Amino acid sequence: MDKTPVLGRKKEGVRTKSAKASKTSVAVTEPQKPVTFEFLPNPGSDDYNSLIKIVLSSETQADHLVQLLKYLEQNICRLEGEYKSLVLAILSMNWLGCGPELIATFQAFALNLVSAHLSYLRPCVKMLVKRFIPEEVNKDSSTPSLALDTSHIHSLLKSLSTIVPMTIELLPQVLEDLFPYINKSIHIFDHYTQSLLDISLYLPSLRMGILELIVCNMLKLDVRTPRVDISTAIYTPEDEETNPRDEAMFEMDVDASVNHTTVRKKRAWLRNWGKPSLMPGPWMS
Repeated sequence: MDKTPVLGRKKEGVRTKSAKASKTSVAVTEPQKPVTFEFLPNPGSDDYNSLIKIVLSSETQADHLVQLLKYLEQNICRLEGEYKSLVLAILSMNWLGCGPELIATFQAFALNLVSAHLSYLRPCVKMLVKRFIPEEVNKDSSTPSLALDTSHIHSLLKSLSTIVPMTIELLPQVLEDLFPYINKSIHIFDHYTQSLLDISLYLPSLRMGILELIVCNMLKLDVRTPRVDISTAIYTPEDEETNPRDEAMFEMDVDASVNHTTVRKKRAWLRNWGKPSLMPGPWMS
């Protein structure tokens, strides 16, 4: 067993001195069922799986996560392949909206992790980009909390691209792979696209590729849109009188699996897209 102390059976979750080692230990408890460890458990053991559950639990206190992240950051070199599942759990945990201390600690941990282990760069970038896709329950993409969370994501992504330049090479493919599909809600499509435009502000070398990606997905909207909706969007009653539509135009095949109401909303969004001026967010400072 690895004798690196990480969690000790102590009170109130404060940093203490382990009886078996002089290094700092951290007490972390899981709600309703306290779980403590004397040492960093071996991968695959019950204690190791319990630690992952603590990290992913929405009821785990933020200060406990802060202490755990700070300790793991001090032992960042030990988080190699055998502890990958623990690292991935940390990267996917809910670190936004849990207070400024946890946000700052997580950002510092992620930067040091990728600097020490380049193999975690792609999972880290993917985790950040995924958070540009808001939850379905949050229909308003302009809420202050969502805007604040997005600014923290941009801040970390910008720092990551500065410390690890390879981030800029990986990011375009990740942005393309995670681009919301056409059947997603309009607010998801809107927020993700706006986030991509914001990335182009602090990573200008990716601007052309990002614009191409957005335009490409706009074209997909057009291709999947029924002919009648295209005609309605293009022609007005006045146009009908002065320039009647060609009745001989062939009929297009319509994909019955597409929600045409959603498509019409997205076409309306596309017509208005780009009108508001792009204002730099707090991550640009």
